[in-house]
Amino acid sequence: PWTIEEIARESGQSRTSLAVKFQSYFGYGVATFLRDHRVKCAETLLNNTNYSIKEIAHKTGFGSPEVFIRNFSRLRGLSPQRYRAEQNKNSK
Repeated sequence: PWTIEEIARESGQSRTSLAVKFQSYFGYGVATFLRDHRVKCAETLLNNTNYSIKEIAHKTGFGSPEVFIRNFSRLRGLSPQRYRAEQNKNSK
């Protein structure tokens, strides 16, 4: 569960400096990177564990299950529950 502040501190930069450099190098912001990374990690947990949605939200650094569900659904076009069900159906 990284934060932008922690990444900036670890890299020895201010939050603003990190944001500017990150955006110019990657073409998207740190917050977008963190969200996308968390969703990708959540996919792995949904596919390979029986963790609850609440547990996955916590383990991947989302502030709440609701925030996790909203972000996952926006990026993947399915709720986490539906994604898991689809993956389970396709693996049989």
